[in-house]
Amino acid sequence: MRKFKVVSLFTGAGGLDLGFVRAGFDIVFASELESSACETYRLNFGKLHDISYLKEGDVNHFWDEIPKHPDILIGGPPCQSYSTAGPRTALQSENGRLFLKTIQNLQKIQPRFFILENVQGILTFKDEKDPNKPDQPDNPLPILLNAIKEVGYEVEYRLFDLSEFGIPQRRKRVIFFGKKIGDPTVLKRLFPKKIFAQAQTVDELFKSIPGNLTGSESITPNVTQKIFGPILAPGENLETLKKLSEVELHKRLAEKGLMNDPKIPRENGKIRIPQRGQDVQRLNPAKIAPTMSFNGGTNVHWHPWLDRAISVREAATIQTFPYDFEFLGKNMEEKYHQIANAVPPMFAEVLARSLLTILTEGK
Repeated sequence: MRKFKVVSLFTGAGGLDLGFVRAGFDIVFASELESSACETYRLNFGKLHDISYLKEGDVNHFWDEIPKHPDILIGGPPCQSYSTAGPRTALQSENGRLFLKTIQNLQKIQPRFFILENVQGILTFKDEKDPNKPDQPDNPLPILLNAIKEVGYEVEYRLFDLSEFGIPQRRKRVIFFGKKIGDPTVLKRLFPKKIFAQAQTVDELFKSIPGNLTGSESITPNVTQKIFGPILAPGENLETLKKLSEVELHKRLAEKGLMNDPKIPRENGKIRIPQRGQDVQRLNPAKIAPTMSFNGGTNVHWHPWLDRAISVREAATIQTFPYDFEFLGKNMEEKYHQIANAVPPMFAEVLARSLLTILTEGK
């Protein structure tokens, strides 16, 4: 059976690509802006095959180099402009317009299918036509969907809870499935079926990691993490601490030997919990993990039973990267950033195998 050809854009460390390679696809082009992600990609995919197809730099420099008529175009255009945790500038920002630019270049590249991934926030922009709602960017979704139609493609999209596919975290992502207008494929057949096996809890997952890998690389905690991380119970974050009495806070700090730490923030003699309450959160070992986001690698989750941030390997395992997949970067933040931005390879493989079923039918 021939290998089906894949063009990968906004490739990152290669989470999507790894899933498609595992399913038997052939990557013929990949493009990524961040040099540390490219280093990671070269290290890991270079062990599998020739990676001369990888282009490092702004994708706008490479549109004319992309091979024409691949079987599938995949990618995750930058999501910060659509995320509820970001500026919500949508198509008003250069990064946000890259989604639209990708759609416009479908006409040039002419893939048979495309799969594009983005955050849940892309579905939640309000309608500016309602005068009672605050000013904000135009709802990008109708603009994107209309652009897809204008370049000769049909699209279906769906919000997926990745934990329903065995991914051990509460991660929701929107997947856009597209095909050329006139192709007889029923797009909804590409939607992967849920895997009803329960995703592993943090406890199960972390105890499965070989001991020599668990804490091999971990970010140096900031002052807030050093003081408040150790006193969090499983599943708690700073917002939880704000609800505790001063007596309980003193008790917890004393138990950890931190009561006299001069760096404890105080206001009018009382302990002051920092405002950004989600920035320090201890994982609950009895549950699946929350979304790995990390805010550029700065707000890494706290370990469920040790007083440190989760390690690069632990974060990568939550994202379903294999143990031998290594991350490179100038600092820890870059490595965590790559992990958080990736599509979990296990879910990518589920998407790839759904598409493979269609391609091998020849329909």
